[in-house]
Amino acid sequence: MSTTEYQNESETVYVSKGRGNNYHGTPACSDIAPKAMTLEDAQEDDYEPCPMCNTPEQ
Repeated sequence: MSTTEYQNESETVYVSKGRGNNYHGTPACSDIAPKAMTLEDAQEDDYEPCPMCNTPEQ
């Protein structure tokens, strides 16, 4: 996967609808049915960075 730099908490990340607790940098990671949200919202909802794709941590 390509490297993407995330510059702020308003960056879009993707979470699985109803399964898992990771957020993803791409909607194509891990065969998820993605729901887009901001990085800030994902972190507030206790999602964690996906270890398989290049996700932002801050």
